Amino acid sequence: MREFKNSLTGKIIVQEDPKDSAMPYDGKMMIIEMDRDGAITYTNRKFRDMTGYSREEIVGVSFDISKHPDMPDGICQQAFEVASSGQIWAGYIKSITKSGEFFWSAICVQPKFDIEKDLVGYIINKKPVSDEILQGVEAEYEKFGISGSPIFKSEYCGVLHNSQTG
Repeated sequence: MREFKNSLTGKIIVQEDPKDSAMPYDGKMMIIEMDRDGAITYTNRKFRDMTGYSREEIVGVSFDISKHPDMPDGICQQAFEVASSGQIWAGYIKSITKSGEFFWSAICVQPKFDIEKDLVGYIINKKPVSDEILQGVEAEYEKFGISGSPIFKSEYCGVLHNSQTG
């Protein structure tokens, strides 16, 4: 069991231990917004329905609450470093629900700017991934996790587009 503190309410949010059961993903887009520190500031209903958290529970909690423990740390680190530099990162991530089930998704992490073009956070879009691609992703991520390397290179993820230059 993992615990996360909601920075807005002060409440502790409990997540069950990971299970080997996959949560079916019906294909609707999930949207998550977060601040520069990684705290969730908005999620659409689809994300909340998939993960099992209410709006009151999830807004104010670290985005790490949705990252499955099987995911190598370097992948998320790379995604946010790319987005912090003004670019869009695309790849695949294994997420965990409140009940401990998991689901895979294709994601894009993009920077969110204010009117002065200062980075204020990130926007993440998630959608389903095909079984064919998922086989390669899982094998590559497993190799990366075993290697322990902080630098992650993959044919399945990386810079998609520079959002500042068009």
